[in-house]
Amino acid sequence: MITPECSREREVAEAIAAGRWHDRFCEDLRQHVSNCSICKDAALLAEVLQEDYTSAKFEARVPSAGLVWWRAEMRARQEAVRAAAKPIKVAEAIGGACALGVGAALLSRIDLTALSAMFVERAIPLSLGLGVVVILILAPLALFFVLSDD
Repeated sequence: MITPECSREREVAEAIAAGRWHDRFCEDLRQHVSNCSICKDAALLAEVLQEDYTSAKFEARVPSAGLVWWRAEMRARQEAVRAAAKPIKVAEAIGGACALGVGAALLSRIDLTALSAMFVERAIPLSLGLGVVVILILAPLALFFVLSDD
């Protein structure tokens, strides 16, 4: 299907967009629009779009340039802080993994029967034994809170 076109359709749209539609110089163009159905549709559409643009232009609430600048600066600083913190978090994770590995290696070397005999026979103070147990329980919790995101 061939779409019908008019050579003056663009001229009609430009006159409406420029605000020259009601000038006395566009009288011949308005007469053409009253006779041409294509230009009549184009003029109706262009007028509706122009009215919508004008109303949106007056209703729009644009923030001040200072506020936009301040928000952009804050966003840039936050992104810089995030970018700088990435290597630190990687180093913390590697350090935590190393600490867990060393702890696991130390625990694998301990003979629990000998340890219990040492507590009973040598009478190691109960506070020292409790201190070791507390450290073994609190160290993983501390690592969890240090390595977790806020």
